Amino acid sequence: MKKIFLILFLCVSVINIYAKIPRIAFGPPTTAARESDPSEFVDHPELWSELAKNAELFLAIDGELLGKHSWLKPMNITNIVNTLKKQNLRMGIEFSGFGSPQKENQGAKAAKHLVENILDKIYAEGGSVQTIHLDGPDYRMLKGMHKTPESGLTLEELAQELLVFYQDVHKKYPDIKIGLIVDPKAWDYDEDTAGFLRYYTQKSGLYLEDVINTIYDKLNKADEKIGFIELDCPYPYYIKKRSLDHVDFDCPDIFRRLQKWSNERKLPFMVVVNTEPKFPGDIKTFDDEKRIATDIAYREDCLEYISKLHADGIRPDWILLESWYSTPTKNVPETEEGTFFHTTNECIKHIRKVFAK
Repeated sequence: MKKIFLILFLCVSVINIYAKIPRIAFGPPTTAARESDPSEFVDHPELWSELAKNAELFLAIDGELLGKHSWLKPMNITNIVNTLKKQNLRMGIEFSGFGSPQKENQGAKAAKHLVENILDKIYAEGGSVQTIHLDGPDYRMLKGMHKTPESGLTLEELAQELLVFYQDVHKKYPDIKIGLIVDPKAWDYDEDTAGFLRYYTQKSGLYLEDVINTIYDKLNKADEKIGFIELDCPYPYYIKKRSLDHVDFDCPDIFRRLQKWSNERKLPFMVVVNTEPKFPGDIKTFDDEKRIATDIAYREDCLEYISKLHADGIRPDWILLESWYSTPTKNVPETEEGTFFHTTNECIKHIRKVFAK
């Protein structure tokens, strides 16, 4: 009997060693379309104490901290720093300010803007930032043959701008990991459909591997490094329920390819889990029944997404549970079914169950 128990114990131990349980980051929605205000969770950490124990990283968007984006509600830097200290959580920043180098405070110059207007203020309050998530310079700024964005860049120019950005941030904050957010919907892998969805890459003649390899090599030669790769693909796109200009593509295959690319270079691989609102329209006009229904639908889609990732052989180092949509319509309390914090807790439980297999 003792031998049987010993064998079972060893089997469980081996499973736990080799099962890759993703680490957890989360980013609550703060869109202006919602009635909820960030202060509801920033000023009341007692309303999400369980989530604080089960996650590692809180992700804020630069527009929330700057208070200058009309589609986002502002978040007080002093208050969020103090709350994250209480909750023993690390902080990341999603940065969408890397744009055309011809414009003020954009391109490589955006680093100075980021340091002075966000990072310095966070550190002055006794906080710190572990990660910066660059949203889209790998595809938004590329110069193509048609519908080229204003002041678009060649691939070499883009890689150089990113290198200067990395160097300028790391001059003052060398330990911050700066990662690239990659949008699989913007790319495909054959000549007929390259960049079919996003006009920024249409007819550019470049493929995703070309771009990230060039950026990786440029940084690496200068003793800089991509901090991580983050895949942003809401669930309806992942399972092809949304029409993508009538072009079919294999999203799980793209995920696996980027996962392999990241693993070969020993870069952390992160996947965003979220989904689009079930019902269109202004959520402020929804009655309670419709509001609850759309919040529950959001949760169920996220749970399905997690299961689908595992079934498709996707094994991320991190899962980021983030919504930039109008749903869930409420953030707290975490004890109320359908709120973002309740759904996030449910997703974490499901992640740990599914990825333990």
